[in-house]
Amino acid sequence: MFTRGKIFGGATYFKNHLVQNDYYAEGEKVTGHWMGQGAEWLGLRGEVAFEQFEALRENRHPDTGERLTPRTKDTRQPTIREAEAAFWAKHGRAGSTSEVANFRLTMKPLPNRIAFHDFQCSAQKSVSLMAVLAGDDRLREAHRRAATLAFGELERFASRQKNTLKVRGRELTGNLCAAAFTHDASRALDPQLHTHFVVANATRDVNGRWLALDDHHMFNALRYAGKVYQNEMAREVKALGYGIREARDDKRQVIGFEIEGVSDELCERFAKRREEIEREIEKFEKKHGREPTRAEISRITRDTRDAKLTEITTPEVHAMQRGQLRPGEWERLQEVCRGAVERASFGQKVEAAGREKEALQEAIDHLYERRSVAEEHEVLAEALNQKLGAVELGALHQAVENSKDQLVRVSTHKDNPLLSECSTRHGLQMEWWSICFVNDTQGRFRPLNHEFTPADTLSLQQRKAVSAILSSWDQVYGFRGLAGAGKTTTLKEVDRGLTEAGHRAFYIAPTADAVDVLRAEGFANATTVEDFLQNVSRRENLKGAVVICDEAGRQSNVQGATLLRLAEEQDMRVLLVGDVRQHTSVEAGDFLRILENHSHLRRCEVTEIRRQEKVPGYKAAIEEMAAGNARGGLTALDALGWVHESGADYLERAADDYIRLTKDGTDLDRVLVVSPTWAENHRLTDAIRSRLKAQQKLAPEGAEFIVHDSLRWTIQQKRNAANYQPGQSVVFTRPFGNWKPGESVEVRRVTEAGSVTVVSNGMESTLPTKAGDYFDVGRQRSIEVTTGDKLLIRANQKHIGLINGQVLTLDRVETDGSILTREGLRIPCGFRQWCHGYVVTSHKAQGRTHEHVIVAAERLDAKSAYVACSRGKISCTVHTPEKQWLFQHLPEGTRRAAMDALSESVSQSPGLSSSQTAARQIAEKQWPRRSERVQRRILEAVETARLWHFFTERRQLALKMAAKQEQPQAQTHIQTQVQAQRQQIDPGRDQRSIRIRIG
Repeated sequence: MFTRGKIFGGATYFKNHLVQNDYYAEGEKVTGHWMGQGAEWLGLRGEVAFEQFEALRENRHPDTGERLTPRTKDTRQPTIREAEAAFWAKHGRAGSTSEVANFRLTMKPLPNRIAFHDFQCSAQKSVSLMAVLAGDDRLREAHRRAATLAFGELERFASRQKNTLKVRGRELTGNLCAAAFTHDASRALDPQLHTHFVVANATRDVNGRWLALDDHHMFNALRYAGKVYQNEMAREVKALGYGIREARDDKRQVIGFEIEGVSDELCERFAKRREEIEREIEKFEKKHGREPTRAEISRITRDTRDAKLTEITTPEVHAMQRGQLRPGEWERLQEVCRGAVERASFGQKVEAAGREKEALQEAIDHLYERRSVAEEHEVLAEALNQKLGAVELGALHQAVENSKDQLVRVSTHKDNPLLSECSTRHGLQMEWWSICFVNDTQGRFRPLNHEFTPADTLSLQQRKAVSAILSSWDQVYGFRGLAGAGKTTTLKEVDRGLTEAGHRAFYIAPTADAVDVLRAEGFANATTVEDFLQNVSRRENLKGAVVICDEAGRQSNVQGATLLRLAEEQDMRVLLVGDVRQHTSVEAGDFLRILENHSHLRRCEVTEIRRQEKVPGYKAAIEEMAAGNARGGLTALDALGWVHESGADYLERAADDYIRLTKDGTDLDRVLVVSPTWAENHRLTDAIRSRLKAQQKLAPEGAEFIVHDSLRWTIQQKRNAANYQPGQSVVFTRPFGNWKPGESVEVRRVTEAGSVTVVSNGMESTLPTKAGDYFDVGRQRSIEVTTGDKLLIRANQKHIGLINGQVLTLDRVETDGSILTREGLRIPCGFRQWCHGYVVTSHKAQGRTHEHVIVAAERLDAKSAYVACSRGKISCTVHTPEKQWLFQHLPEGTRRAAMDALSESVSQSPGLSSSQTAARQIAEKQWPRRSERVQRRILEAVETARLWHFFTERRQLALKMAAKQEQPQAQTHIQTQVQAQRQQIDPGRDQRSIRIRIG
């Protein structure tokens, strides 16, 4: 894998680190070699000389000695954060604000210029053990070849900044000047084969100028380069006679491979350096209450390096390493090595590459389930990861080129195709079809009830919205309601207007918790989008009905396009209600945002926030967030004294606030607690429950339950039997075979043939992994519950009243293991998809309203900040370990859509490239094609709607003329205008226009 560090100054880096193999051995030196196209242009070849390295460090041309790049910044003053870290390192404690400020004044200026970027390529631990301990030098050479290939791929992403007064940009250069040094030990003297590619902070542009290197694209492509290395290394290892096995993390995600015969326990024992860093990271988290940044981890890594051992030789290091082996382990390593050498010498048949197409398909299935667009290097990285050691890089690139029936380049990077953005053909067609449908059906339907008069109890803005919705001529219309702006109140009045006009209205929402909110507001027939599409549409006559989709911003592309497809078939009117600045769907696509940005969707909106109207300062903060300024909104909350920086105790302080605002735990429903991550959720829940027990609101001890903790696998991951392991729980979300929704089974074993055996009630059966969209896979987690505990339901069991997102209160546990709640519902003993309900994620919080909201978060994005903070009526308290960190790291949280990339690429270039033209043609083929019957119905609607629109516009004029006793003139005028209107309508022209759009 690849990691990256930045070297500021670096005056001693060459002599004290690069040539010393992470320990000092007198007379032993590591030789470096120049690499990269940039090194060639600078005349640097062969071994790295100290004088050449120093010239680059000082930003000088190694041959002429002249300045290499235009700018050289020598030193800078330490930042507050750096002063805090330095104070802690010197005194062993955190300093006060004044102490840190004074200490900062005494600190020496720090190097400001980045001298080098250190890209480190490390072998798998088992490879290092076999190469260093077992002495198989063939693996050293294999590592060199694989690392060289991977670095060559990384070099393709080199760039330099190309900024204008208004836009910050980058220009690819594709050349680097790097010194490669290979070491075989870690700082803890464990076997660790790795190569430092120390890259000079310089790259040559197309005009021959040397400029500072911009590593943005290189950093983003680190996973791709790492997978290129791992795949090539796996192929080399197999060719040398070894067997390999996949290495996985705690979520069963593939992270690499290891050599068969080298145990995981042995690999972990020789990872002391990693343990040192992890211990320091844990200390950092305890002190600051948050995870360190990449830069801070890099500093931790540097600070934890022990001084080099003096007067030790390489044989002594190897003897020290062998001394850590247990009886029999040395012999076992030698046996593995001999077996590999023998198999390689006898020409062992190695599995040939050739699984590129299979790997690419699995990567597409995995990546595009939850996103619409990915850069080509991301697709390649995932494909390599799916079949490490079984694909050849060049053949995989060719497989991408040949996958026109699957992948479409929606933006093309002229200098590096790996930076091109790709979408699936199916995904692009869905987006384009939905956009064209919205555009084609505008102005073709009669108003729903344009004479309706909204109630005076509504605000002026709400009344205007009601009138706009009921007067719309479009088949699809939008209604944006900001958080707390009275959207539901407006919809109630819309519903009254629809009822008066005799329209049948159906209310739907993408999630069960949003449906629950609708039902609580009086929309009794509300249901989920999925249920409406699969069930309601089959049993109800939807001809001419009106469908109101609440929280439409959380619809996926598939759901949204299918809904519009049904609207087309049934002549339904669709009202999309939502706010694109709030959360989107887990599945691919931000459907409502795509329509707002790329179609002619007309909409009305209510922007006057009413939820916080009694607290002006709070209201102003939410208005800032609603306008897209999350940082400004948090700053406004901070000005109210509501944002608290509590360091490592931020979750404890949030729990204290919860007890205070719930009146010592007597009124829990008045407060909503939000944390964006499940890790924070569990820790904050424990803190709240401990305080409720201290207040005697919960019994000191309760019953233990095993619940299902979802791993959130994609369908592709669930279809791969290798991902399963004994002890995992599988819960069916839809009926399949003899399994019912909510039924839970446990993984018993996984066979080499790819069969997963599960057990339920003592009975074994085979899990149908190919039906991955029918069940969810998770870990089993033990939690304690007692009377009065809040429980959050995490899946639907509608036939017994359990709704995803519902919060219930435990009354008692029955002898059969079922749970009775104070709300009168029963949680069966076999239903495991629930957890404690004191804290929810911002996704679960969307659509809810409470008197007070408490947000406890190390970090937020703009969407989660807006959703979480806007839930309260009276107050919003934010607890975070570090304000500055929270305010400075607020990503937008919006995913790219295929049409985003395609539109930008078209607008940025005067003409379409061949790939963009192909993408446009693919999109225009539509998904799926409209029938001739539907085309005829649209044409009929065109004429009817235009005439109706004409009469509506002319009615007032005609009445005025009639009132002036000019009836003959009025009648003649109308007849003339009608005839002119009819002549303007050319069905043949419209037919051709629609066919062009449809393909």
